[in-house]
Amino acid sequence: VLKFIYLYSSAHKSPNSGYPESALAGYLDLRFGGPNFYGGKTVYKPLIGSNPRMPLDSDIRKAIRVNYKVSLFFVLFCIIFIFFNSCLSLDPARFQSPYYKEDGYINPYPDKELREGGFGRVIRWRLFGPKDPPSVEGLTADPPPVKSIQPEDLHAAEGKIRITLIGHSTVWISIRKNGRLVSMITDPVFKSPPIISRLTAMPLPEKDLPPVDVILVSHAHWDHCDTYSLALLHEKNENVYTIMPDGMGRFAEDMGYKKPVILQWWQNIELHNLKITFTPAQHWSMRLPFSRFQYHWGEFVVEAYGKKVFFAGDTAYSPHFKDITNRFPEGMDAVIMPVGAFRPRWFMKNAHIDPEDALKAHQDLKGKNMFPVHWGTFRLGEDLPTESVELLKKVNKSENVHYWTPGVSVEVDL
Repeated sequence: VLKFIYLYSSAHKSPNSGYPESALAGYLDLRFGGPNFYGGKTVYKPLIGSNPRMPLDSDIRKAIRVNYKVSLFFVLFCIIFIFFNSCLSLDPARFQSPYYKEDGYINPYPDKELREGGFGRVIRWRLFGPKDPPSVEGLTADPPPVKSIQPEDLHAAEGKIRITLIGHSTVWISIRKNGRLVSMITDPVFKSPPIISRLTAMPLPEKDLPPVDVILVSHAHWDHCDTYSLALLHEKNENVYTIMPDGMGRFAEDMGYKKPVILQWWQNIELHNLKITFTPAQHWSMRLPFSRFQYHWGEFVVEAYGKKVFFAGDTAYSPHFKDITNRFPEGMDAVIMPVGAFRPRWFMKNAHIDPEDALKAHQDLKGKNMFPVHWGTFRLGEDLPTESVELLKKVNKSENVHYWTPGVSVEVDL
């Protein structure tokens, strides 16, 4: 890691001195090369090369700042790794999956850059950039407004599907037909995951949420699969069906879920007069270090009384959306599509769709109504909290997109 940092920082010229800009190289020279005396003056003995130079004050200040970031990053990483590693339990059944290959679960389309990125790519993004400019000018870091609601506001009227944004990718889906009410929730996360601050409050306290009949979990990432939120929902209804991807069977067992449903791509289950199909996504999954690609990921199609609701979870854009439409040629009545955490594009493009491609995916799915999610609640990328939705408004010319905020509900006729 130190060698990489040194080579990276040494590759840039300082505008003040013409020497290699040594924000970190200067620090490493001092740390490992040590001070040396030339003509009565203290200079650095470089680790690479032979030309001594005087330290610049700006170099040293920058070195301290960046070294602090590096140190803090690795301290937090080690604490999280040690604290949670004892909880890591991988599912041995994953080796029998047709979608599990040598190094883990696969994507429907090539993903070489995603697999080769690893932890070093995260460090490069977080510490060194490069940065993307804002896609929309004049935005602030303010989160979206939250509409306060009551528990009964989540329930659909007769003959309706009511879809309510709770925050991020957590959406409440209520379906009422012939007096029968069924409630579902997607990727429930009610508080802040580890090391991520929540920007918006819940539209209602999580303790006031009604019991739910079905939980859909798209993948194991912490901002989509939260143990506290799942435990709370199971306390309210211990017989709730928890539908999770292949590879999460041991997780469900460890958590004590009474009715887990583990699905592979294209498998489905029928319950509560619904048919729920687990479909592919172009993404990845991890809970802890060394569990990368060890839990599968995907999307859901919920069929209810002739209508179809699509929930994308997390995904990059790929032809898999058209593959889904080949299986569901009538199209989707409601498409719940992620749009946020899309910058910087060089880093995010292999795992996160951007607003323009989200519209394209909506068209691929023959969607009638689009509901943008995965924005405004957590700051996961460089995009500002409302940037993805503002960009969506800018580029959308004709699609039926519902620009909602947490607490807002939209109904679709059955």
